[in-house]
Amino acid sequence: MSMGIIVQARMGSSRMPGKMVRPFFQGRAMLAFLLERVRTDLPHVPLVVATTVSSADDLLADIAGQCGARVFRGSEMNVLERFIKTAEENGFEQIIRVCADNPLLDTDALAQQIRVFEASGADYWSYCLGDGTPVIRTHYGFWGEGVRLSALRAALRDAEDIRHREHVTSYIYTNPGEFQIHCEPVDPLVELAAGVRLTVDTPEDFFLTAEIHEALNEQDIPLTAQDICSFVMQHPDWLYRMKQESVNNEK
Repeated sequence: MSMGIIVQARMGSSRMPGKMVRPFFQGRAMLAFLLERVRTDLPHVPLVVATTVSSADDLLADIAGQCGARVFRGSEMNVLERFIKTAEENGFEQIIRVCADNPLLDTDALAQQIRVFEASGADYWSYCLGDGTPVIRTHYGFWGEGVRLSALRAALRDAEDIRHREHVTSYIYTNPGEFQIHCEPVDPLVELAAGVRLTVDTPEDFFLTAEIHEALNEQDIPLTAQDICSFVMQHPDWLYRMKQESVNNEK
């Protein structure tokens, strides 16, 4: 069965327009930084950037091509439809959805997810908190989601709330009676670090995440959820700044 990684990215953002092209590390745009990490660590998995037909996203299409990723351009508002068409054009029956807002994506966890999801019968495969909350509903910014194309098609057909078209998988994980859902528990030590926020939604998120990555790089700390959380938990000032952004930007 064909599987690929689809990275969701666009220039438009209500809280931080243009964040995808802001220099994140050594002059590299945040999107380029993420794509290069995925291409390096998972070289045999097809990688596609799903962006929009807006001319503002021409630059993102250029960055994707330079990083060796395929590009699909579709609806700006109906992201669910964009994902379906991206998968159809590339022949993916199983999809790993990655948000480009998460530059410190744990690629080790992503590789494990790909191996297990590919062999599973799940319609939706996600790392989850102990209470079953999918990590897409958290602020960590470490993980992707696994979803079948057939489940996305069902969501587009059946979901009445327009918000499900923006959030792509929300109809699926909120309707466990209709879909086969697998929740993989995150490491307990990571869950204990509940205040960690490394998803980039605001300028403060961007500058703090870049600052933390710089420190991680200087100390040669692996970019895994466990290692990053252990490091961040030693810095109360970072945690305080993260808490403020989490309060101001509830998911």
